[in-house]
Amino acid sequence: MGIFHYRCGVTGLSLNGAECVAIWVCETEPGRWVPATLPIRGIYNGYGTIDMLYRFDDQSWHIDRLRKWFKLGYETDRIRVGGDSKLELERRGLDGYGLEGPLGVVERATTCEHGMATFGGMKLAQRLIHAAIFDAVVAAHPQTDVVEIKHVVPCPAGAWFYQSIHDGEKEPARAAFAAMQAFGDWFTEWLPERDPGQLGVPDLIDGYLAARTKFAETPWMIQAIDQLIATYEREYQPELPNRWLRDWGASWYGAVVGSYRVVATSRAELARAFDHELSIVTEEELLSGRFEAFAVVSGTPLPAIDLRSSITVTNGSATARLDDPTLEDMLTMPGGSPEPTVDPAALAALPDLPAPLQQVGTEALYLAGASPPSWIEDYEHEWVFAFERYGDHS
Repeated sequence: MGIFHYRCGVTGLSLNGAECVAIWVCETEPGRWVPATLPIRGIYNGYGTIDMLYRFDDQSWHIDRLRKWFKLGYETDRIRVGGDSKLELERRGLDGYGLEGPLGVVERATTCEHGMATFGGMKLAQRLIHAAIFDAVVAAHPQTDVVEIKHVVPCPAGAWFYQSIHDGEKEPARAAFAAMQAFGDWFTEWLPERDPGQLGVPDLIDGYLAARTKFAETPWMIQAIDQLIATYEREYQPELPNRWLRDWGASWYGAVVGSYRVVATSRAELARAFDHELSIVTEEELLSGRFEAFAVVSGTPLPAIDLRSSITVTNGSATARLDDPTLEDMLTMPGGSPEPTVDPAALAALPDLPAPLQQVGTEALYLAGASPPSWIEDYEHEWVFAFERYGDHS
């Protein structure tokens, strides 16, 4: 079986390589899924569930409890497994790998068409959520010491797993139930997800934009999402400046000036950059090069404006526009030094920018999107480009 990348149940962001929580869920009636466990914290393993649970010492009481009661439930026929889940149980067992055996059984029941796990005839499955997102939800909502266990895990499976909590478990259990209650009061989408397949950079981008749209009115969630995305920026494209992914879908200005490419966050900055590049283009480029300006609004490139008719070249007392058929003769006049300038009104015709691209030191980013301007089409399998910026960065 190949690897596959689950998405976070809250945000839809890829869990690839992430610290996350697995929460077992139970179908108490057709189409109604509820939590059956507290979160089990680990690292997503690329195969539908989590491992490295040992990294999180404060949940050892929980891991031991779930393993014990899952095994007893199986031995007393309360928990039944079949198909791929049965094969996973036979492969791993319920003791040798701590909780990883039961986790694999429930994962197979979630992702595989022929997997099955039930408690008292009710289906068991799992929901995976970024640990940082779970923690952000809990931090944003009040917790109480008065916890109703049957409210936190409202199903027979939950009552079975958390029966007879002994004195040594009471304090960590109290904190875990309080956190889960705060989370469950806010989050109610417990329907488990099937195998989503492998996710690449375009999927990561789409997931990020969808998450920002979904939680646009929830500042604390946007902050948590952006903190997560910062780690993905380094993992997926470490050679690019920070914020390349977080600035995806932003608005900016761009221009083609002969063989040069420039980007800017304002018309004034674009004009300065355009003038700088225009002052160093060759006579050959003036005759046959491209001179265009365009706006990218919320990640969507708008049609470019051809600026050849708006650029005037002065050579001594002679002048000509770039689209003037006399330009070549004028450029070859002896003793001259051609000086091209662009009409500021041409750049002023570009639309205003909502949510401008943020400055990143002395670099800027070109975010190609689904329909990049034609000058970027020579690059295959590329989405992001870094450029040196000109102008005032103060």
